[in-house]
Amino acid sequence: MLIPAIESLYSALVASILHTQIKISTPHAANIILDPFPPSQAYFNQTISPVIVQLLKFLSRTNSPLMMNTYPYFMFMQNKGFVPLDNSLFKPLTPSKEMVDPNTLLHYTNVLDAMIDSAYSSMKNLNISNVLVLVTETGWPSKGDSKEPYATIDNANTYNSNLIKHILDRSGTPFHPEFTSSVYVYELFNEDLRSSPVSEANWGLFYANSTPVYLLHVSGRGEFLANDTTNQTF
Repeated sequence: MLIPAIESLYSALVASILHTQIKISTPHAANIILDPFPPSQAYFNQTISPVIVQLLKFLSRTNSPLMMNTYPYFMFMQNKGFVPLDNSLFKPLTPSKEMVDPNTLLHYTNVLDAMIDSAYSSMKNLNISNVLVLVTETGWPSKGDSKEPYATIDNANTYNSNLIKHILDRSGTPFHPEFTSSVYVYELFNEDLRSSPVSEANWGLFYANSTPVYLLHVSGRGEFLANDTTNQTF
């Protein structure tokens, strides 16, 4: 049902002469991409290939982005020992700690860039090269249960602060340094009623009473964001 719905919406925009101002896409979980590291080996889950191919052709034709929900936190938790914490949090690395794609020899200083490039590589395998990746969700939980020791306020603050700095640097990714993805932080408020694990309720920059969970360590607009719920962009 997805592709016909998207085409129908696009036809309505064309009829209203709004198709160049409003783009249509749909977000995807990162697990639609298999074998994401090294990025050059990544590929789309073949069970959804018929839909993905149609969607990517539409996105290419309409100059629309591929929306991806990319969480280095989950990548780290699922691959502890292989994915270093410092790489997941955008911390400064010595060259010896950078992740290297053996096929392209590209060096990755953070996990998010590697996840984004795995999407670009997956599209390249399908001969799609003109669709940009839009990160519709990313973040780090500030609290977890006993099985989630890395869900802490300090790690959440470090991740989101460094994420904003990285995006504002406009440095792109190793595979596409000329493109910097737009990124949406998940999320503005904690969701107190979310079910277990504990981390599910604790992704927000603010508590439900609008007080900040932590103050982002970012100069200028980043700090303003953490203190003012009326300004939600960076």
